[in-house]
Amino acid sequence: MMRVLFAMIGALIALGAGPAMAQAAPTLYPSSQTANVTEGATDTLIQFDAVTPTYDKSLFPDVQFDPAKLSLVGPISSSGPNSYHATFKTVATLPGGVTTGTITFRMCRDSPCAHPWPTTEQTFTYTINVTLKDWVTYQRDAAHSGYVHASYAGVFKKRWVWQPAGTYRFTRVATKGSTILVASEDNRSFSTSMVSLTMLGAPIWVSPIGTPPWFGEPAVSGGTVYFPSIPTSSNDNPITAFDVATGAPVTPTLTFDSQYSPLLAPTPFGDSLYVAAGYNGNEVISYDLAAGTRRWSSYGQGAWIYGGETPAVDDGHVYYYSGGYIDIFDRATGQRTNSIRDPNYDFAAHSGSYDHYYVGAPMLGTGGNVIVLNDAGGLAPLVKFTPAGDAIQLGSGTYRGASAFANGVVYAESLSSTGTLRLDAVNEADGALLWTWSPPADDLTAPSDTGNVIATDTLIFVSTRSKLYAISVTDPAHPVIWSAATPGAIAISRDNLLLVTTTLNGQPALVAYSVK
Repeated sequence: MMRVLFAMIGALIALGAGPAMAQAAPTLYPSSQTANVTEGATDTLIQFDAVTPTYDKSLFPDVQFDPAKLSLVGPISSSGPNSYHATFKTVATLPGGVTTGTITFRMCRDSPCAHPWPTTEQTFTYTINVTLKDWVTYQRDAAHSGYVHASYAGVFKKRWVWQPAGTYRFTRVATKGSTILVASEDNRSFSTSMVSLTMLGAPIWVSPIGTPPWFGEPAVSGGTVYFPSIPTSSNDNPITAFDVATGAPVTPTLTFDSQYSPLLAPTPFGDSLYVAAGYNGNEVISYDLAAGTRRWSSYGQGAWIYGGETPAVDDGHVYYYSGGYIDIFDRATGQRTNSIRDPNYDFAAHSGSYDHYYVGAPMLGTGGNVIVLNDAGGLAPLVKFTPAGDAIQLGSGTYRGASAFANGVVYAESLSSTGTLRLDAVNEADGALLWTWSPPADDLTAPSDTGNVIATDTLIFVSTRSKLYAISVTDPAHPVIWSAATPGAIAISRDNLLLVTTTLNGQPALVAYSVK
């Protein structure tokens, strides 16, 4: 009997021999967090504190998380015994919409954590609401990719039509928050005005610009919308600026030199604005928006591109297609750091001055690649310029219009053998044709003269002269998910409105569809 009693006492002692609270989980403060983020931002913090029991062994804190959603900011810190703090940032590649996830906090016998201590795990949950970026310039942003990092299921609803009487034409739109900016030209006086509308299609303000015979499109930087125009062939053409909230003119007026030529929207980037112009063409100009002054102007070395282009910009460089070359400038100083010759450019075909208009923009790809249609005004090769100095033709045949780029694929308009629209998906890496889409048999029209391509994670938008289409990216058959008889220039707002400048009953109109 005594032997049994001693055995029971020994078993009880053995059970209590480990750490006093070795099996207890930490407590997290808070245990969850919701954060609001703008697409592409990396400055939003997700953070929590962990308080652990007292262990009789030396243990190390560790976290497990999804690096596709978060990055850990520095090591886990300690503010005292049993108290730890973990800080994360959201990554730039989060898609628009709601992203959820968990972070597991645990204690380990070693660092890095090869041996987690049993049952010391605690879970932190997070929700990230990702708002889309604004559509601020030609093909959305300074990369001119026409890419919106969002998934759409194909549920569309027409929200409104804005069609004021007496309008001759609209420009492409830009957006700022819940505001739409578009320039409108009167069909009698040919006077031009900048118009601000709500996302419900109601005008907020109208500000007159004048009667310039040539003008561009709006671009937004901060709380200001910028609009270039050419009242006369001179060295003093204005980029008129208005306060987005009130429509009040913003001074001083920036100026550029140009003869009469087409214009696109300027390209905003950070605290700067960039324009491609020049009285004899081939000039890139940088403006300091805070000071309201010209920072630098530089020239490309190709043929003379008189107008119609807007540069592409990234953190370090400005990219300009000068006809036969892609010219690369230092963003801070304007010094031309490289020029890569385009062997596909046909100088003989562009001998007349009016053939030197280039209504388009370089498009930034991956790894420093720059993708260009070498004659955006007509059918032309699609060319990839690499950091190594190569110029490589992409796809098969020739393309036109404003292409889009997403996830290593270029989506470009071409013409079929019958002269109707053909959309090619081209691999950026090797130029291979991945797939081709053509409109249904009842739409045998050419590509829209004013249309552009938009790429999203699930749908591609493209226009013929009679319809606007949404095509599936994810279905290998690439079926039409939706179409509408409103072809034209398109943009997607941060409120997930598909905005189309089109023609209805022979008159210009702005049409809005919800896409989510």
